[in-house]
Amino acid sequence: MTEPDYACREIVVVPPGGVVFDDAGKLQQIRDFLARSFPDFTFVVGSNEGMRGPGFSLYPVLGVAGDDKVSRMVGAPAKSMRRIAEALRDAFEDGWARLQ
Repeated sequence: MTEPDYACREIVVVPPGGVVFDDAGKLQQIRDFLARSFPDFTFVVGSNEGMRGPGFSLYPVLGVAGDDKVSRMVGAPAKSMRRIAEALRDAFEDGWARLQ
């Protein structure tokens, strides 16, 4: 019997520091943009002040519980993470101009 293929499908996104990213409506725009652009992933967009830096930070959720209730670690989706980071940078490089 082969092991099921577990892949990371949830990513925590922390926006850069700054007042433009403090607005709940703006955070929802990020969620909507990511959901449209990357429908195979689930995104949790937060604004934890202690984690915010000069750019977007992405944290893949790598621990999962299988159907058999056994915890497993999954691999980070390196290529997808790069594409997501580039899309965020491109969409928000001029503030919110490209989304409005």
